[in-house]
Amino acid sequence: LHRCLRICIFKSPRIKEEPYIFEIEGKDVDEDYQRYLEFAMALYEETCQPLLYVIGVDSLLANYGTNDTIRMLNSGATLTRECEGLLFLLLKPGYPRVSEILNAIAEIHLRMIQKHGALLLYGLKPRTRLHFVEMDVTEGYPQPRLTPIL
Repeated sequence: LHRCLRICIFKSPRIKEEPYIFEIEGKDVDEDYQRYLEFAMALYEETCQPLLYVIGVDSLLANYGTNDTIRMLNSGATLTRECEGLLFLLLKPGYPRVSEILNAIAEIHLRMIQKHGALLLYGLKPRTRLHFVEMDVTEGYPQPRLTPIL
């Protein structure tokens, strides 16, 4: 796992140093993004496999602001497509303008909501029907199971 996993976080004195943790300053978006790209490309070359990126957009917005975050994510989406990777952007509710912009960048846009205690998932781009999300543990480990709601 240590060979394939990298976690990029904003520098904090509370974080224990681990070989799979990569820290960035969170001050200069261009400098941090350049360091991140070098780090990601090194992993790509080491594994010879497409990369999976999971990014909490809220953290980027808090550190870099809307314009720099959007610029960085747009560039990252293009690079991910070129390298045949997969990019998940996670955005909490409360950022409708950012969500609209990211929808234009994304090839697929999914929304997850909770209604009456149930976790629901549907596609905005492309449009899909509503699905109930549950955990299936029949194989001995948790796997998400999607059940279409008719």
